[in-house]
Amino acid sequence: MRAGLLRKRVQVMRRTESRAADGGVIYTATKLADRWARIKSMEAGEITEANRVQPRTTHEITMRHFAGLTASDYLIYVDPDSGANRRFNIEGVVSVDERRFEHRIACREVR
Repeated sequence: MRAGLLRKRVQVMRRTESRAADGGVIYTATKLADRWARIKSMEAGEITEANRVQPRTTHEITMRHFAGLTASDYLIYVDPDSGANRRFNIEGVVSVDERRFEHRIACREVR
């Protein structure tokens, strides 16, 4: 993987839950790391093909290996031009060639 392809800075986030004193559930977001990544929108044909396996996949995000990354985590990208946050829920994580060097992450953008 060429480092020059990883041009977007994303935050790796994990949602955790804890119990309140009254027994209710409290959800909090914890930032695990900031990572350089490549965000690629899937083309219509790719989305149609992906619908057979992952019906909501809209983007493929590539980044260096991050130990412990799971489909229950999500990624936040802050657009430097507009300042808008873009959230990507992780649908699946693949370790390229199982070498723990690079992840390809199937994501669904939440608007």
